[in-house]
Amino acid sequence: DSVCGTCSVCGTCSVCGTCSVCSALVFVAILLIMKEPILIKYMNAFKKINDDFGHSVGDEALVKMAELLQKSVGSVGIVIRYAGDEFIVLLNTQNIFEVDSCVQAIDMNLEKFNETSGKPYKLSVSIGQGELDLQKNTIDEFINKIW
Repeated sequence: DSVCGTCSVCGTCSVCGTCSVCSALVFVAILLIMKEPILIKYMNAFKKINDDFGHSVGDEALVKMAELLQKSVGSVGIVIRYAGDEFIVLLNTQNIFEVDSCVQAIDMNLEKFNETSGKPYKLSVSIGQGELDLQKNTIDEFINKIW
């Protein structure tokens, strides 16, 4: 259990059950004060990676996914491991071009990884996108809406 709320598997800020509650409080505080674009990333075929290659390779894939997501959004965003194979990316911009640029960078970095890594698996994500307004929706309603 981490005092700072860092995921013990992939090193991202985390609100998953394996990490400290303080990260969840930080996450909620950020959501309460921000009305920023949020990207929800669901790692495709994660169960298959675990089943075919083992949990240590699955953990390695989670780490790589977190690294690629953070690299893709850079200083514009923060990557949070929400649960299992789900990541939330909070973007500190209202500029739609920057948001689109982050999405394109994610696609490009995943494609590059898959072409050059030599790993026995391919990484991909499903992306949901929206702007959270807690005056209109709960967090769960928002997540269900953009999936």
